Amino acid sequence: MEILARDLPVHLNFTRGNDMTSQHFLKPAHKGLLVRDPLTKTALSEKGEIKPWVGKDGIYWRRRLRDGSVIIAEQKTVKQSSPPSNKQSEKKYGGKL
Repeated sequence: MEILARDLPVHLNFTRGNDMTSQHFLKPAHKGLLVRDPLTKTALSEKGEIKPWVGKDGIYWRRRLRDGSVIIAEQKTVKQSSPPSNKQSEKKYGGKL
């Protein structure tokens, strides 16, 4: 689920006193939109990145959310592949390890 700034309640302020977490998974609002990180000067990945939500860096990202440049998205979990079993290793190397 993606959350745009216009979907947030008007009374929600982005200060330390709210219940927002310290980091959010953000991605550009539109495909091809270039949004640069203020520290590294690299473009925000189209797949999304975790960015701070508090402090000076957080102010920048909250502004990008309000102006519609980024959206808060759910981070997709990557399935980890399991290591090869001993049987596969035995076949490959011709014996037990």
